[in-house]
Amino acid sequence: PIEAQCGDSSLPIADRIAHLQAALWQGIPGPARSPGIKHWIGAMDSKGARKRICMFLRWMVRTEHPDLGLYKSFDAASLVIPLDVHMGRMARNLGLTGRKTLDWTTAVEVSRKIASISGGDPARYDFALTRPGILGACKAKFVASICGQCRLQPICIHGRPR
Repeated sequence: PIEAQCGDSSLPIADRIAHLQAALWQGIPGPARSPGIKHWIGAMDSKGARKRICMFLRWMVRTEHPDLGLYKSFDAASLVIPLDVHMGRMARNLGLTGRKTLDWTTAVEVSRKIASISGGDPARYDFALTRPGILGACKAKFVASICGQCRLQPICIHGRPR
């Protein structure tokens, strides 16, 4: 199983992700190593946020619906949130980061802050925090008709008129 290729469970999550990326890459025959596959797996030495691998691990590690919980050697508390433009914007709106760069450093920073709020599981609120941005419901500025109904209004930097 691919989980066995992720390295010892005592390794930092970044190292385990690099092991997983290497195992996935090695399992793909040369002719099938397309730019799309490379994009999905990501670069092992990248400073990028590794969104797709983090999302894959979320599905495979977390045991609550809709996640599968198949990877038992990972602790959900060690997960890093799948950081994309929507999560990055929401993280800034909620004061979880001041960084604008969507890289590994930001992903880890936001994950640690969410884990401190959510009882150690940074991926727990991933969907709930990204959905408003994906659906266009969060405008990243005060809009009375939207913000007045948002449950995040009390902690959002845009939750009140300026």
